Formats: sequence, C-alpha cells, structure tokens
Amino acid sequence: MCGICGFNWTDKPLLKNMTETIAYRGPDQTGYYFDDHASIGHLRLKIIDLSENAAQPMSNEDDSLILVFNGEIYNFVQLRRSLEQQGHRFKSLSDTEVIIHAYEQYGTDCAALFEGMFAFMIWDPNKKIFFGARDHAGIKPLYYHCYNGKFIFASEAKAILQVPGIERKIDETALSCLIDNLFVKGNKTLFTGIFKLPPGNQLIFNTLTHKLEISPYWQPILRPTKMTLDEASDLIDAVLANSVQNTLISDVPLGIALSGGLDSSLLAALAAKKTSLKTFTAGFGVETDEFSYARAVAEHIGSDHTELHISLSGLTESIPEMIWHLESPPTRTAVMPTLLLGKEMRRQVTVTLLGEGGDELFGGYERHLQFATKTFNGNEKLLDETFFKKNEKPDYFTLKTALHPPGTRMSANLDYKNEYLNQALLYDFQNQLPGVQLNRVDKLTMASSIEARVPFLNRSVIEAAFTIPSALKSDGKTEKIVLKNLGTRYLPKKITSRKKVGMQTPLSEWFDSEFLELCNNILDEKNIRDISYLNATTIRKTLKKNNLLRRLLPPKTTTFKLNVARNYYAGKLWFLSMLTIWHKLYIEPEKFGKTATYPNLSRIL
Repeated sequence: MCGICGFNWTDKPLLKNMTETIAYRGPDQTGYYFDDHASIGHLRLKIIDLSENAAQPMSNEDDSLILVFNGEIYNFVQLRRSLEQQGHRFKSLSDTEVIIHAYEQYGTDCAALFEGMFAFMIWDPNKKIFFGARDHAGIKPLYYHCYNGKFIFASEAKAILQVPGIERKIDETALSCLIDNLFVKGNKTLFTGIFKLPPGNQLIFNTLTHKLEISPYWQPILRPTKMTLDEASDLIDAVLANSVQNTLISDVPLGIALSGGLDSSLLAALAAKKTSLKTFTAGFGVETDEFSYARAVAEHIGSDHTELHISLSGLTESIPEMIWHLESPPTRTAVMPTLLLGKEMRRQVTVTLLGEGGDELFGGYERHLQFATKTFNGNEKLLDETFFKKNEKPDYFTLKTALHPPGTRMSANLDYKNEYLNQALLYDFQNQLPGVQLNRVDKLTMASSIEARVPFLNRSVIEAAFTIPSALKSDGKTEKIVLKNLGTRYLPKKITSRKKVGMQTPLSEWFDSEFLELCNNILDEKNIRDISYLNATTIRKTLKKNNLLRRLLPPKTTTFKLNVARNYYAGKLWFLSMLTIWHKLYIEPEKFGKTATYPNLSRIL
C-alpha cells in the first residue's frame, strides 16, 4: 500500500510538499517524475518485491508510460502469464508492473481485468492523457480536483489542499449529507472542489482539451439464483477461501484484526489453514468488550494473539490525530479504536486482514432484519432513521427510492417482491460501505503505515454474494444465515451462534470520566462563534441539559429512561465536538502554524 499524487504541470517544490503531507502512507521510499505536462509523486510501503525494480513511479520498457499505484492486484500472477504470452517483458516481480503492461495491451479497458484493491494513475505522454481507476468496492481512495485546466489527484484530500488556490471552503451540500446520513454520498467531499472517484469507476483527463471523463468499468448486479443453504455455503466457502489465500501473498509480516465476531473469525480460521498467524484485539475493559470471544478463536486456530487495552485518556489524546487522518468528523464512536489498534499492530506486522464487507454483503446489521422476505410486507413507506442509525436529522426517502437507487443494475428475471433485503444490501454496499467503513479502514491503518486487506470485498466474493437469495441471508430473526452456516465448518458454536455486537466505544462512561469537561470546553461559545453553520444557542442549551443529567444522577442509574436521555445527549454532543475539532484542523489550520499536522487538544481549545 502506498500514497500517490500529482498534477498536469511542473512544480517540484509543490509536489514535494504534497508527498510530505501524506508521507506515512509510504515511509520506505519516495519517488518523483517530471516533464513539461506532468508532476507525479509516489510514497512506497514495500509489500511485494522489496527490490528497487519495483520502485515507483514505474515506466514501461521504452519509458513511454508512467504509472503510480496504491494497493494490491491479487490476480497479477495470472495476468502476468497472459501478458508474457503476448510478448510483454517484465523487469520486476511486483503486481504494479502488471498494470502498466495491461494498459499497453488493452488500453483503458484494462481496469476491468484487475481483482484486488487499487487506485492508480497512468500518465500517457503520447496521448496526452491521465488515466486512473479505483477498485470495485472503493477500498483504496482516489481524490481529484479539476478546474480551469488544472487536474490534481492524490490518495488523500489533504495533499490536494496543499496546492495554492485550492480554497479551504466547506461544501455545504456535502455537510448537510453528512449530518443526514452519517456519511457523504456520491463523489463529493466536505471540501469544495475536491472530489472522490466512485468505486468501480475510471477517469481520463485530456491535457490538450482539459476535458475530464468519468465512467464505470464495473457495477454490482443482483442475480439471485435458486439454491439450498448448503449450496450457498459451498459457493461462499470456495470464493472466500480463494480470496483469503490471495490476500496472504506478502513479503512482509502479516496479521489479522480479530474482533471475536463472525466475519473476522471466519477469515482467521481460513487463513490459519494456510499459514501461521498473529491476531490482534482491542477493548476498553468494559462489559461489551469481545476479548473472551477473540481469545476463544485465537486458541481454536492456534494464533499468536495480542490484546490491546485502551484507556479512555488515551482515546481522548488521540482525537486530533484521528480526525486529521480521517479528513472528516467521525460519525460513529466505533471508528476510534482503529487508530490505536493500528499503532499496536505495526509493532509486529505490516499487513493486516480485516472483516469489513461481510455485513453489507450478507445482512449483518440489525436494521437489515426489517427487509427479510418473511417479515417485510412490501408496502411503500418512509424508512425511519433505523435504516442508517439513529441521528437527529434522518434522510427520509421512500422505499421505492431506497430499493431502486440510481445506477443499480439487476438481472431481468429478478423477483422484486422477495429480494428487498438484497436491494437494501446493494444500497449499503454502494453508499455506506465506501462512505464510512472503508474510509476508516484506509485512513486509520495507513496512519500507522499498515496495509489493510479486506478479503470479503474481492470482486469474486462480491459477485457471488449477490447471487444468493435474500431468504438465505436473513429470515427476519437471524442475520447472515449463510455465513453462520459456513462458520460451523471452521469455528466453535459460541462464535457462530452469537448475535453481532461490534466494537463499542463506552461513550457514556467516557462522558462520566473526562470527556464531559472537554466537551464543554470544545463547544464553549467563544470557541464556536466563528463557525457559521453551528447554532451556539441550541448547543448551549443541550450542554446544560447534559451537564444537569450527569451531575445530578449517578453514572449507572437504574432508571431506563434517564439512561436513554444520557446517551441521547452524549451522542449529539460527541458528534458536535468532533465536527468542531475537524473545522479547526481543516478550515482554520493557519491558527496552528504552517508546519502543524494535528496539534494537541490544548492548542485547539
């Protein structure tokens, strides 16, 4: 995994500044390419072929093409063999070189050949075009700015913000979308003029005409096929085992983030059949921790297991760094341990496998149960906020809109009445997954120079998952039926039969200890008066209500309604605090000095 950036003119100091801004993405090596029409930078994290032959920017045999690449191509061995048979000669053993030869052979059709996680950019001086693509699920990010003849690209938005003339201005439509949905839909970011290439899409920028073209090279298609539960389990067993095997290819140490839930446990069990493993789990020492379950899986597969106990004070101290890496305010407290777990893992490994994607493909969230075939009546109605997760201003839309989102492709013989769940999962796959989960995975693991791989999101697994009927994923009471059935082949019953919990940050306990005072300081009127989109009066009233509840009532009051009220205010004030810190870091960074990345909380306040 690496970092890439560049633009369509020559400016060596600017390119160096951009690469230094995201240097943690590739601490092993930095490379540059310049000509009259292109400045291209690369930051290398050595994973496959550690030699200089795999250094980037990489050129073809006659130096007529220049490539920078972030990610892994898992089917590179097969593609290389095919390209060699067609006369191509390779100088390295890396997967990177396959991309440039595939472009030579197939032109802009090459992206559809790749299976893996990737974001790349090719500069073709002869055709005077930049050609780039992003993987099918959006595991690897690719940001761009295109205006007034200037084209800029990077692995992270903060690199583009280093370019003079790029204004640090909030896109108000994107901010509204974030508040409504807990993520920003589509290709927008919170920064005006900076966009993200959608998953499964490619772009071409012509430096002569200054025209930018974006088009899909792949889209998910629902093809539910009649099959038994065991047949569905066999199908996923085959494709997932192959995907895990592909993601184990590495020339550096590799581990697995093991939550104790079904998805990561299944991946760990499959991987342990192929190699010895290091596994890692994080928790806070509270009732909802999953240490015991993760420990049971580690013992079952015989892994070298590490547990990270996170303190609430450590969590507080990590806030500015976490938000700086995410480039947007976190909307879920569950994202927070990822940064600290990544730091711990980096002591022992450079590559980690994660279980993201299993819930979106197989129906793992509680909100998915309402779409199960036997419980959903099919009436067109407004979805409430439970479709996303409770928040103050849910994005209401009709069921018809939710189940037929723009760009959705379905096979002609799809039985709509019995496939509500699959349609809801497709919506999650195309929106929430890249908008929340994968943004967290990339940004907060790369912060520690770790390559995170997600076997559930290889193209073959995605396509197989959308052939499985909704009825084999949920019956309205049980989630991920097919994965649980598959899990019985590899895991103890206590893992396959438990309900999903997920990583829980103890927000109420955090408020009761040290976050209450911090929250009051962050949201103090003098600290937010210059943030135009925040209503200081409403925030002040909410703070007073929250303070009253927490100071007059014991932390673990037995009154259910009062506990609900405590959590209600905590969630709102936590998000407003994160939003305020993000604003200080990204919209008003001049207050912390030009060389600052993420100042500590005392400087922000």
